[in-house]
Amino acid sequence: MSRTPKDKLFLVLKIIVGILIASIVVSLVIKLFPWFVSLKDAEVREEFLEYLTSLGVEGFLVMVGIQVLQVILAVLPGEPIEVLAGTMYGTLGGLALCLIGLFIGTFAVYFLVKLLGKRFVNILFSEKNVKRFSFLSDNKKLEIIMFILFFIPGTPKDLLTYIAPLTPIKPLHYFCIAIFARIPSVISSTYAGATITDGDYTKTIIVFAITGVLGILGIIFNNKIIELLRKVKNRAIHK
Repeated sequence: MSRTPKDKLFLVLKIIVGILIASIVVSLVIKLFPWFVSLKDAEVREEFLEYLTSLGVEGFLVMVGIQVLQVILAVLPGEPIEVLAGTMYGTLGGLALCLIGLFIGTFAVYFLVKLLGKRFVNILFSEKNVKRFSFLSDNKKLEIIMFILFFIPGTPKDLLTYIAPLTPIKPLHYFCIAIFARIPSVISSTYAGATITDGDYTKTIIVFAITGVLGILGIIFNNKIIELLRKVKNRAIHK
């Protein structure tokens, strides 16, 4: 089937926009990757915390930007950022900061994938990992399963953020699920950060121990969890 001039123009514009966005993302990754990796060092985080504190309100916006980049670039686990947010702004303030950043980052990734398509996702992630979530392509129980995947610690949420736009899920429903399902995990991290500021290290250790164990269990069993959800989805399809 031949394309109309309008279709050809749209295709050219889509390619141009795609190249521009890809160029920006690649540039950000090259520039920010070393710095993101350095945040794993406690001393670097402490220096950065002092710097953000000196910025006042602008520091809050910088932290939101970091959370957004964490979602888009997916080179650093979200927990260190969430703990840092809790250290600076308290449990609820840090939670609000992280949720704002998560929403903006998730929103950006959603429409980026919608624009560039599955090939773009396959460039970022191995085809094998993408195929693990092929069972999400059907409508039945999609939202429930998506909520479970975002809720359980240790599941590959960064990958899921890029795969979800390829499914039939409605945008508004997806954004609500992607944000609200993460609240228990995020608030546990911001609470841990807040206890550090309060000097209550016993609570800090307890929270880190609980979340750490849950995270490890999630990582160990995430393949089994995904396989179980795949079976549940298949049963729903064949009913």
